Amino acid sequence: MAPLPHLPAKHTLPRIVDHQLQPSEIRKLVMCGNPSKDPNYTVLAMHSIWFRTSIAFCRPGDVKWADLGSELETCYDVVCCDTTKTAYILGPGPIVEAWDMNGPGPIKKMVIEVACPTKLACDGERFPSDLYSNQWYLALSESRQLFLAVRYIGEFVRPYDGKVVHESDTLTDYASEPLVCPYKTVGFSVFKYDWDGKKWDDVESLGDDCAMFVGGNESMMVSAKDKGVKGNAIYFTDDYWDRMNEDCSYGGHDNGVFYMGGGTM
Repeated sequence: MAPLPHLPAKHTLPRIVDHQLQPSEIRKLVMCGNPSKDPNYTVLAMHSIWFRTSIAFCRPGDVKWADLGSELETCYDVVCCDTTKTAYILGPGPIVEAWDMNGPGPIKKMVIEVACPTKLACDGERFPSDLYSNQWYLALSESRQLFLAVRYIGEFVRPYDGKVVHESDTLTDYASEPLVCPYKTVGFSVFKYDWDGKKWDDVESLGDDCAMFVGGNESMMVSAKDKGVKGNAIYFTDDYWDRMNEDCSYGGHDNGVFYMGGGTM
């Protein structure tokens, strides 16, 4: 097994906004290429400050990070296809940029910008923004099918009945401290990109032989034949970094499995 690459210092990350006085925070690192087989691999970093997230990259021997050059307003996720060394960057819309990482410098080769899926628009009514937040992920299957997963998180969920409430409802007349109501994942919607029809299709099932992993690491599709992995399920870890830094009474707790068949955890 090849040793992990030595990465440039965090303070060398490019600035995201003007007058940025502090380094941005690295949210996720993704490999493009296998270091044990490819000496020209690339490491991509999702890094954020305030409400902006951008993509930087480095290669073996680099002493500082370089900006990828994405034109997205902000970045939600990044995945790489090691076979073609293509990086896919997800932004609002959803919009996806495809970058060729084979040459001496990244080259943007495609932008996927099509109509928002109808179900995604309807989810806005089911999960109103005053009670829920959401996280968006990209995942690639072994056959290079591109999946979009949208994770819905109740901002304040009562521990005794699972009801999503407003922050003001955590206050009670009989307690000196607010009721602790940690955020919690309540559901997912999944879409697959139709390369021929140029549209996002609803996905009701991943199939009994496939599972998806999302969270703090690179999102991926895996075979359910692997030991301990159940098919037609989404395995998720807690990556709600902003809320973790906001409240020390919880954070890192929102991990689990979502079963696509019945929409249950």
